[in-house]
Amino acid sequence: MTDMSKMISGTDTIQKVIDKVLKDYPEVKAGLTGMIPLGRDEMVYSEQSMGYTTIIAFIAILILLILSFRMWAAPLFAILNLAIGLTAILVKSLNIMTSMVAVILIGLGIDFSIHIISIFTENRSVGKPINIAMEETFLKSGKGILTAGLTTCAAFFALVISSSRGMKEMGVVSSTGLLAILIVTFLFLPSLLVLRERRLEKKFAEGKIKTKPAYKDISFKSFGTRSRWLSQRYTATLICAVLITIFLLISTSKISFDHNYMNMEPKGLTSITLQDTILDKFDMSMDYALLLTDSIEESREMTKKLKNVKSAAIVDDISMYLPSFEEHKKRIPIIQEIKQEISSTTLKDNLTEAEFNQLLLELERLEMNIMEIQDMAYIGGQDKVDRKCSEIVGDPDNPQSNSIISEFINYLENNRQEGIKGLEEFQKYAAPYFKKSVLKMAAAENVELDDLPSSILDRYVNRNRTQFLMTIFPLGNMWQDADYLNRFTNDLDRVSEKTTGIPPVMKELMRVIGNDGKNAALLTILVVFLLLLLDFRRIKHATIAMIPLVVGVVWMVGLMKLIGMQLTIINVMGLPMIIGIEIDYGVHIVHRWRIEGSNKVNKIFASTGKAILLSAITTMLAFGPLIFSIWRGFGSLGGAMFIGVGACFLSTVIILSGIIGLLERKK
Repeated sequence: MTDMSKMISGTDTIQKVIDKVLKDYPEVKAGLTGMIPLGRDEMVYSEQSMGYTTIIAFIAILILLILSFRMWAAPLFAILNLAIGLTAILVKSLNIMTSMVAVILIGLGIDFSIHIISIFTENRSVGKPINIAMEETFLKSGKGILTAGLTTCAAFFALVISSSRGMKEMGVVSSTGLLAILIVTFLFLPSLLVLRERRLEKKFAEGKIKTKPAYKDISFKSFGTRSRWLSQRYTATLICAVLITIFLLISTSKISFDHNYMNMEPKGLTSITLQDTILDKFDMSMDYALLLTDSIEESREMTKKLKNVKSAAIVDDISMYLPSFEEHKKRIPIIQEIKQEISSTTLKDNLTEAEFNQLLLELERLEMNIMEIQDMAYIGGQDKVDRKCSEIVGDPDNPQSNSIISEFINYLENNRQEGIKGLEEFQKYAAPYFKKSVLKMAAAENVELDDLPSSILDRYVNRNRTQFLMTIFPLGNMWQDADYLNRFTNDLDRVSEKTTGIPPVMKELMRVIGNDGKNAALLTILVVFLLLLLDFRRIKHATIAMIPLVVGVVWMVGLMKLIGMQLTIINVMGLPMIIGIEIDYGVHIVHRWRIEGSNKVNKIFASTGKAILLSAITTMLAFGPLIFSIWRGFGSLGGAMFIGVGACFLSTVIILSGIIGLLERKK
């Protein structure tokens, strides 16, 4: 389980053996289940999902940028810049957490390029020289990009406080990757843009092109006009924002948490289907707990205690093969009696009529006993026992159903001679084997550890014969019922604090992710606010940039509830991530507002607003394809982030338009 390559290759090798054997038995269905096959399926399908969703995201973002900037060169530069930055991600191996980093960095890293290209093309469209256009680009957006990039890096880096190695690695890899893309954006992208402009001007000077290169004004003037409309009506805008927030806050308080991790796995997997089949047919789950003991006596005592645990189905340990000295002493007289009776028995080849009739009576008694069990099972609500009895002796509510035992009795009565002959043939071979086996088992000596075959020893004992393994199978489904998982693990803890296995690990993992996600979110908010304070040097402006962040998270979770989504162990990681994404929008707007001055809402949102709109759409396009992932865990994260980014963009535009209008009117 700690070596992904071995887990995948080992599971695939066993599956090949099963597939080969199944060709000779087409009527048989067989497959692998348990955490190892599940882990293999999870890694394989998550890698497949990330492969094609990353390609889809790249293509969709490139098309959007080409259409928005009305050129192909600058968008290609942005994609190339992003690709170079992504090469900075160097990890030994990807896990289920870090495998989604590529999509995260595509959605967030492209934002830096969008802001530089937007302002640069805007300056060139009004005829400013190349050097002046680039200088003003950095003056207007450089500090905002730097602050936004550092706050986003800080948001991801906050995950290093997690107790989970997977979340730590995701935080380190994401923050490192974003920082690399930020550096490349400042150093490499401007060089490409300037190089292209100089080449075009040189070609025009040499007469290779007839028209002087010029940019069209591609700012979103209509977006600026609508934002100014909201700003001018700041009272109504802010009241509407407050009412929407209150409504979605109520919705947020009602959202539920899906604890069933199996709902994150691809649908129709054999490994998951068989888990449910085992639970249905055997009344136990294969997600067992484990306990190590230092002696057979300790293992025996633990077994006695665990058999009294109502949440446990079966306790499997070596003591069932090694009775205690006291137990064996009580059994010796019975063993000797059996041995003596079997030894003195004379084997017969023939079967008399009286013995044949006795067999028929015993079969009738068996049928009546099963019918009584069937009645008690029906009264006691034991549906599985009732169904199994119905298969043997027939369903009382269905006159068409037959009893297998009755049919067998009728067959023997109607074919007495054939039945006697068949039973005599069976007796001829079975009786000597049975007698020999019973005499061999009827040994009065106590069974010692060394008497057990290696197939049993290898299952329960370590090589040094110093530790003994116990397996405790749950009675219920811990994936679908979080209360049962807590009850089962708490019952085990009362018996021994040394239990391990999937149930204790999953309980601890859910606790860790829940606590770490909350702590990382709080730490992120604190670090982001300090960075904004350091940048703006005014508490008021830092607070203004933070307000849409808090509101956007509320809108995100509230909208998830309204459309029927649940929080899961995967998409809950989107909450600290959305903080790093959302703060960018507020930072860029507040920075541009401070630079442009009063009464420039139209210009701010037509220019920088266009950039954050494109940033939001590209981020949504990066996370959106995850909805179609084979591995549903990525789908839940992609859906949550798609909604979250859209909600954060809307909260930024609406709230900051209203706040800027309020402050400017007060001035």
